[in-house]
Amino acid sequence: MEREQAGIMNVFGRTLAEDITTDAPVPPCDTATADGYAAIASDTTGASRSTPRSLSVLSSSSPSRKRIEEGTVMRVKEGDPLPNGADTIIPPTETYRPDNGPEVMVFAEIKPGEHITPAGSSIPAGQVVIGSGTEIRANEMGLIASLGLPGVPVRRRPRVAIITTGASVIDIVEEMQVGASRNSARYALVGMILDTGCDLGQLVHVREGRQGLKKAITDCPHCDAIIIALGPQDKHNTALQALAEVGDVIFDRLQMEPASATAFAMVNDLPIFLTESRSVLEAYEAIIRPGLLALSGKENVSRIKIRASLGATLKLNPGCSHLIRAITALEDTGLVAKPLGSHSIESHPWIQPNSLIIIPENIDTAKRGENYEVILLGA
Repeated sequence: MEREQAGIMNVFGRTLAEDITTDAPVPPCDTATADGYAAIASDTTGASRSTPRSLSVLSSSSPSRKRIEEGTVMRVKEGDPLPNGADTIIPPTETYRPDNGPEVMVFAEIKPGEHITPAGSSIPAGQVVIGSGTEIRANEMGLIASLGLPGVPVRRRPRVAIITTGASVIDIVEEMQVGASRNSARYALVGMILDTGCDLGQLVHVREGRQGLKKAITDCPHCDAIIIALGPQDKHNTALQALAEVGDVIFDRLQMEPASATAFAMVNDLPIFLTESRSVLEAYEAIIRPGLLALSGKENVSRIKIRASLGATLKLNPGCSHLIRAITALEDTGLVAKPLGSHSIESHPWIQPNSLIIIPENIDTAKRGENYEVILLGA
């Protein structure tokens, strides 16, 4: 995506388009890390409880205009800029100031640099603090504000069209008929693309088969990507024919269950993801989400993965890898991933997965208690 300038209030979730570097060091000057007296360290040489050194206290008003000279100190608080000429902070525990008068007694030798944060010690000038391709979250927004930047260059959000198909698939406002099903895939995909940081381009539902699908694809000229979710009665090969007639099919299937009927094509430089409505979650996690994040310019396109023990034994097709919907939770024995639909978890149609168990190829039986990688959804 091309770059654009965005104000700080509109950068959350966006992708940074160039490195952000510091123009000035942070902190910009030496600062006090504790309350005390700013002083010249050599003025405390030989000071002790038995032989205190007496130093003159300067007024702490307008400290930036004052300079610490030999034999003088100035009262400072934690976080204050160090006055010119000072090279140390004398803690109050090592001083006594009779009647808050013009002199302070110092009872210990203080080394140069004590209780001082040097200029640039947190971030030197010219340092890259946020790299290009970083997704801007709350912490990055705070850092951008601390650098005094009202806005930063970001990548434009991709506009994604969602095309669903099916003669018997109806929308949520239509009356339910015998043999019909709700278009739940449409709204699941809306949530998915918004979660990926993309904007919704168009929502289209196709009932007319191959020709209708071709027309729907060509009617999305202002979108940056298209996701097609086939209805339960629509054939994968028919959709592939429609894609081949308007563009180039890059791959037509995955060696993965479910979502094996997932394809990818390019139509006039427009990326198109094709999958089945029943497996949009698995296709989204395996192919669509990483693709949209890459389109957005994000460097990190992977979900957080953890290791968890399997909560039930699964019989599998060894010729494919598998993504198994599951509920993963911390139990007394550790993290356990319980497949939805198994006897290990109370299964209802409304229970939604919080994770996907990854079962690699060449495994026909995944046994309960074995450890596998798990994708944490939303992480």
